[in-house]
Amino acid sequence: MTTTPRSQDRRRVMHSAASSIAMLLCFALCASILVGVSWSEGESVDMSLRLAVGPTAAPVTSGTVWLLHYGWGRLDSVRLAEIGTEPIRIALTPQRRDSMIPPKLHTEGCVAAIELPGPTWYRTADVSRADLIRDFKTVFWALGEKVEDESGPPTLLLRDHPLRVLRLLDLEGNPVGGKEVEVSVYLTDKNHCGHHHGLRVGTFRTDDLGEVSLHAPLVDLYLDRVRYFEDEGSGPWGRRFSGCEGLRLGPDPVVTLQRAWDLPSLDVSVQVWDSAGEPVREILLGHCLRASECGCNCGTLWQTDQHGVIRASLRPGDTEQIWLSRVSRGAEKDRPLTDDEIRRLFDEGSLTIRLSEED
Repeated sequence: MTTTPRSQDRRRVMHSAASSIAMLLCFALCASILVGVSWSEGESVDMSLRLAVGPTAAPVTSGTVWLLHYGWGRLDSVRLAEIGTEPIRIALTPQRRDSMIPPKLHTEGCVAAIELPGPTWYRTADVSRADLIRDFKTVFWALGEKVEDESGPPTLLLRDHPLRVLRLLDLEGNPVGGKEVEVSVYLTDKNHCGHHHGLRVGTFRTDDLGEVSLHAPLVDLYLDRVRYFEDEGSGPWGRRFSGCEGLRLGPDPVVTLQRAWDLPSLDVSVQVWDSAGEPVREILLGHCLRASECGCNCGTLWQTDQHGVIRASLRPGDTEQIWLSRVSRGAEKDRPLTDDEIRRLFDEGSLTIRLSEED
């Protein structure tokens, strides 16, 4: 068959149109993958239920049902329902769900949670935004056991939380008694400084055995704002430690934590002379601490007296640097102490520094 120029042009047009349609379909598919499932694709939810807890199915008559979602640097909470004597109703239209978790908001995970007095927390496993949209009911009922009732709405039966024990030991294996710890159910620490955002359980104090006992779900817990120090080996003036804050725990019923919970301080003095052998006033002593968390860990806290003497309390274990500066120059590090000078300061408890005319 002979192909005319006009038929060739027609084939080129048809091929070009088909390619354009394929590219548009591919673009639409990629865009849907990038954006994720929209709330409008999920069904409306209208649930009525009662809550009970424990083997006797004791009715729950107070508390709150939450929807939590998090992304980089944020944790947002949405109150779904208040728990009272009447059945709980959770109504979620696509429009309401869109307002709770905007489609354009970068969300890394979602959690359904129930807060009872205490507070006592029940939480689901982390699920994606898409899974929450597709089947909210399945995600929610996973909080406990669904018990049908022919005469009324079903009951969500929550299990009693088991007893969990947190045991704190020092580096020598001795129990750390009398230490206050703030315990939360872990949710997320996805942010620049790794600060935890979770569900607060309460503040407890360790007993003589270094233990805290509490009823909590078998999920990861977190000790908020607890200070401890990681051993980093030997340094120029002894063992080196780095300060840390916050500690994530696993889901085990008994968790033993052996750490350096504190470091010893040493009272020291520094005598400062000028080049002529006269005591120098208005000299600041500053230091930096070795730490793994964000923020400034340096400062000038002490000043020479009328005799040119600085008296300070320092922790050798996490001291990173020590320096002298003039009050008129603020925190500028005019005269850093050498490693040998810092070693002598901590070994002998005192040090004499003679400033040169350039210092």
